[in-house]
Amino acid sequence: MLGRAVVLLCAGILALGIHIGQASADGVFTLERGSDPDLLSVGAGVYAFRDPDRGAEGTIENRSALFQLDWLGGYKFLNFWDYFKVGPMVGGMVNTDGGLFGWGGIYGVGDLNRIFGWSMEFRPFFGIAANKQGGSRDLGGTFLFHSGATIAYVFDNEATLGLTFSHQSNGGLLNREGGANPGADNLLVTYAIPFRKLF
Repeated sequence: MLGRAVVLLCAGILALGIHIGQASADGVFTLERGSDPDLLSVGAGVYAFRDPDRGAEGTIENRSALFQLDWLGGYKFLNFWDYFKVGPMVGGMVNTDGGLFGWGGIYGVGDLNRIFGWSMEFRPFFGIAANKQGGSRDLGGTFLFHSGATIAYVFDNEATLGLTFSHQSNGGLLNREGGANPGADNLLVTYAIPFRKLF
């Protein structure tokens, strides 16, 4: 249920942005580099940190350590007057049960400094993922939705330190065992650094 709601919300935001951008003389729908750097983000945390269907004994199925790597593109194709921008992302993660995941999609950047005067960003994301189960949780199929958000502190050198919540599920679209959609909720600490700082 949560996965389907996130998918619909992200799709609605993207559709609205495209509609506004096409109708706007201010160039909301655009492709520009601007001042945003490409970011390399690394993260570590817990895969399937909670399970709403766990039994009375309170155990959580297939909870494991998780490691993640993402590229967040500096080019933006939606720009809502620098308050919120949308660009491309690709990434992947592995957990210690042998689960492998890779995805491509979009992410947004809400500049909380511009809005509230805080040195922070809010980054929701949405993508299509492929996974290899290994000994990890059976998510009902190979292709999944990958969604979530990061809240991050922005340092003076444009690096960020954040807390990321992510969710993988089939959105209830796969008809396996009556449309099983176990999903996985993950929690990570992430650190992102501009690519240009690495070379």
